[in-house]
Amino acid sequence: MKFMKTNQYLLIMTILFLFLGLCPQITEAQTVKGTNVKKVEIGRTSAKEGTLVQSGPKEWTHYHGDGRLFVKYRENGRDEWSVYLSSSRFSSVIINLWLKTFVMKQGNSVFYSGKILSSSLQATNANVKAVKFYSRASLTLAQARNIAAQNGWELATPAQVVAAWQNKGLNAFAYGMTSNGTYCVPIQQNNGSFRRGHNCGVSGGNQGFLYVVKNQSGNTASTSTINRSAAVAKKRSPLTPNEMARVMKWISIKTSAARLPFCWRQSYGRTAGKPMVCQAGYKQETAGLCYQPCKAGEKGVATFCYRNCPAGFRDDGLYCGKPKAYGRGGGYPWKIGDRVGSLDGARARCSRANPQGCEKYGAIIYPKCRAGFKPAGSNICSPICPSGYTDIGVSCKKPNYSRDVKPLTRCAGGLQKDGALCYPKCRNDYTGRGPVCWQNCPVQQNVDCGAGCATTKGQCAKAVFNMTSAPIIAALKIAGLVATAGASSAATGGAAAAAKGSKLAASSPKLIKLASMLSKIKKLYEANKQTIKVAAGTYKVVTALQSEVNLFSKEFADNFGDMTTPEIEKEIDRRFSREAALAIKKEWAVHHISMNMEANTITTSKNFISVASVADPTGLSSVVNAFLNPLCKESTPFPTVRPKF
Repeated sequence: MKFMKTNQYLLIMTILFLFLGLCPQITEAQTVKGTNVKKVEIGRTSAKEGTLVQSGPKEWTHYHGDGRLFVKYRENGRDEWSVYLSSSRFSSVIINLWLKTFVMKQGNSVFYSGKILSSSLQATNANVKAVKFYSRASLTLAQARNIAAQNGWELATPAQVVAAWQNKGLNAFAYGMTSNGTYCVPIQQNNGSFRRGHNCGVSGGNQGFLYVVKNQSGNTASTSTINRSAAVAKKRSPLTPNEMARVMKWISIKTSAARLPFCWRQSYGRTAGKPMVCQAGYKQETAGLCYQPCKAGEKGVATFCYRNCPAGFRDDGLYCGKPKAYGRGGGYPWKIGDRVGSLDGARARCSRANPQGCEKYGAIIYPKCRAGFKPAGSNICSPICPSGYTDIGVSCKKPNYSRDVKPLTRCAGGLQKDGALCYPKCRNDYTGRGPVCWQNCPVQQNVDCGAGCATTKGQCAKAVFNMTSAPIIAALKIAGLVATAGASSAATGGAAAAAKGSKLAASSPKLIKLASMLSKIKKLYEANKQTIKVAAGTYKVVTALQSEVNLFSKEFADNFGDMTTPEIEKEIDRRFSREAALAIKKEWAVHHISMNMEANTITTSKNFISVASVADPTGLSSVVNAFLNPLCKESTPFPTVRPKF
């Protein structure tokens, strides 16, 4: 019994010992200290004003409360409860987890003093959103947000970029715009002038934007949605999503140009013209001419440079009027007491009274004239003309020489000459005509028609008449035309006239079949729209709808040249393999379905028709486009892409 009690005692003591030995380790593993902290949130009150994240070995990144990059720090050391940082801007930054304080100093002055609101052992959230890069140069923040919204995305915050990069789920060697307009270049390995890192806060580039998919969890998109390309066929795409979008845009604009053979050039004002200036080294003076500047101490008059008059002389234009002459008295003659026959006595008397000296004139000694004067007769001192000036008596003629003259020929400040005035340079693809910049004819309508552009010379003559005479009622009946595959009574008058050049007749079996398939898809969509999630290129589709989409896209692709133009189909077939070209044609078919699902008014129907939908048997879409969208689009050459197969 005693033995059992002893064993029980030893067992209890052993368990207690193990517990006491293990508990400190467990507690320490769960406690955030200076030795293991990787992320803190700070603020003066309970409101978060910033976040500090360990972004690399011996490196921390400080973000504003809204996610904007503030500053990067070097980690100088740690102890049990504190982390010590610094940067080129802040000499001392201390994270104190014991006191829950955060202090930033510039020299001996406190720049910021706040509280630690939370701390974490993880530098990133466990549930990191996948950040992706959208490639398109020179977008404004507003344009980037608009594109993201159209595709069901959101621009990534700098914090999301940092988190995705730290999770090794992001590598995009490009300047990617984030939600606040700043840029990141997130790379996993050193590349060129950038070192491995998220590189948030850099400036320059503007090559696209970084985004996350709305309602996305983890690193992959929701399995309850499918890409609209996948709705066509469960095959890999020959192009990246960005490349495919550019090809779709090219097809859209080229097809619209075929349906819209004439367009008005776009234009914008570039301010009133400014006069031209002189070329370097010349100065404008009179009569709109530029003269070579005269030297210092000279004045220009027309094509000559004249020397200025010296002090005391009156400026009479080409002459310098002399100062007044003055008399130098009656002089010092011989007098009784002087040695007979000698003027030495007279000279001595003159010299004592006139320090400037004396001189003999006739039989009398006179004081010498002051500097700048000379004797004129016996007792008059007249002004002397300066060297180079011609003495003509009462005046001195100015010396002169001819100078070079040139017309006004140069525009200042990067301005551009047009006629006799200078204007700001026009944007690319625009040409200046006086104060207006006019769009150059785009490649899809490359025939110059004055204020407009056309696909052929013949279209120039009739374009204006066709557009102004198009029946307005046709635009209002466009939805009916779509639904009835061309049987609408709207195909009359101007619309009927436009039908003569149509590729497909209203009764074409191909068109009827496609229109019927499209109608079935629309009905399925309407019947199931409460369960179909439509959002930026992705659809949660029912099986029946997916099947119909696949059938429609194949039929559409088989008649691609009729639905667009033979020239467009030829270009697609030339640039891609047979399999890749078929995938692109099917993608274009789904492009129509996407818009048709959204079309419920003339406004959205107009968008649907503007890219040459299947419901264009009469050429009516040409009339509608001419009426609604008469302006030329930008030039759209075939985009540079790298097909995967």
